[in-house]
Amino acid sequence: MYYTPILRWKQGERIALRELSDDVANEILPALIIGNRKGEAYVDSIARFITQLEDFWPDRPIYLALPDNFSQLSKQSKVYLTKTLLNIAGDRQERIPMFDCRSLPKSKGLRDNGFSKRDLIALRVIVNFTDTDIDDIGDRIESGIVRLGDFTKHFDVLIDFLQTPTLNKLQIAGLRTCVAKITAAKIRRVSIGSGALPLKINQGRTEVSRDDLALYKFIIKDDKLSHIRFSDYGAFSPSWQEMDGANANVPVTYRYTVDDRWIIYKGVRQDCRALSQLLVNETDFSGGGYSYGDELIYSRATSGNLYINKGSPGSVIKECMSHHLTMVIKQH
Repeated sequence: MYYTPILRWKQGERIALRELSDDVANEILPALIIGNRKGEAYVDSIARFITQLEDFWPDRPIYLALPDNFSQLSKQSKVYLTKTLLNIAGDRQERIPMFDCRSLPKSKGLRDNGFSKRDLIALRVIVNFTDTDIDDIGDRIESGIVRLGDFTKHFDVLIDFLQTPTLNKLQIAGLRTCVAKITAAKIRRVSIGSGALPLKINQGRTEVSRDDLALYKFIIKDDKLSHIRFSDYGAFSPSWQEMDGANANVPVTYRYTVDDRWIIYKGVRQDCRALSQLLVNETDFSGGGYSYGDELIYSRATSGNLYINKGSPGSVIKECMSHHLTMVIKQH
């Protein structure tokens, strides 16, 4: 299948990936957005990413993507992040560089950094309908193939809308036509992704429609597009940043994925166990044996020991992401 969750490589996401069962992990090709910690030295940044990849996703394919705002960064920052990406990828073919089509690297710069021919390179087309015409999508992909064609045998393409847009019928038709034309001989896989969860969520119980999945299904209704793969931002908003779980003021938010929506429970840190009990009693709860995350949620809700697996904002992140990744694979 190769479903592509777009990850910020936060701790909860890393643990969720590591604990996936093999039958689920074998169907996932994550996109890891490369960034650097504030004040962290260049060599330390590279070493940290390489160590974490070995610990949390060893010997499995993964896209290494540049940040969403890459095209808006200074020249110095672009050079820094591109070098970081290339050094993390190294000569490991399963670590697939993913370049932003809005700001493609120059061939000379790649060669100067020791970038040699690979089996596969990925292109990420970030689409914002306020400043992107549908026809631009194909043009950007073609430009990427021309610019980077000497470095690879094949390309994968990720069309990323960031926050899920509301498209009219004319835009959908135009998008279908555009995607159907992405048939260059070198292109191996095409994925369409976005994230429907809002950044801000109200206290208590709410539900949010999985509009990212609905948009994807609507686009691939055309039989010619049945080969297009699904991508999303997991159980979080595209704008989400993991908050410090050690801070007592950080709320607990369960974002629990079901077929066509998320069931969300949000409360203060001390409510973690009580919220897990409410979630477990939902008709749509998948059961403790469904995934690593479901097992932790279920044991927290049913344990008589208040000091074992009492939960935190950080633990809920890995649990919800674990469930989401498993749900998407079993759903498809």
